[in-house]
Parts: sequence; C-alpha cells; structure tokens
Amino acid sequence: MTRQDLNERVDVVRQRQALKSAMINTLADQSVPGEG
Repeated sequence: MTRQDLNERVDVVRQRQALKSAMINTLADQSVPGEG
C-alpha cells in the first residue's frame, strides 16, 4: 500500500464523517424548536 493510497483512503473517511455530521446537523435543525 503506497502513501497515496493511504491518503486517498483517509480523504474518503473524512468526507464520510463530514457528510454524517452535516446530516446530523440537518436533522437537529429540523427537530422541534426549543428542544436540545
């Protein structure tokens, strides 16, 4: 496994985590106001 492969894999993981965070934030924004 080359360093480039490793970097690409890390980028994919970071993108997934960012996407997950964005989805969670969106769901939180859509939840009932005054809660949380």
